[in-house]
Amino acid sequence: MLSYYAVSIQRPSVEFNGGVEHLYIERGIPYRAEVILNGTVVSVTEFENGSPVIQRLDLDLDGRMETIRRFRNTAGGQENAALALSESDWDNDGIFEYSEMYQDDGSIVYRWEYLEQ
Repeated sequence: MLSYYAVSIQRPSVEFNGGVEHLYIERGIPYRAEVILNGTVVSVTEFENGSPVIQRLDLDLDGRMETIRRFRNTAGGQENAALALSESDWDNDGIFEYSEMYQDDGSIVYRWEYLEQ
């Protein structure tokens, strides 16, 4: 009940060791989350109706969010959110070199894009 009236909650980050997640909520429903590590935002997640929709991450901690994760719409809020796609642009050229597509059957399709110039 207390979280219903809160506007933000802070908790340790699950993904970034030493990071702090700031979860912004309205009427008990999360709409945005940010993870801050050493004073830098390393992850931003946007929610719709309490479920994550998209997450941008700086996995290599270089100050640039090179990875985007997209989630499937599922019933039950963030606890039941299913990761659908993860794409990474490691060389900052605007093209995703690596992606992982998460299938409904639990399998993962990996794709590497190597372009010779």
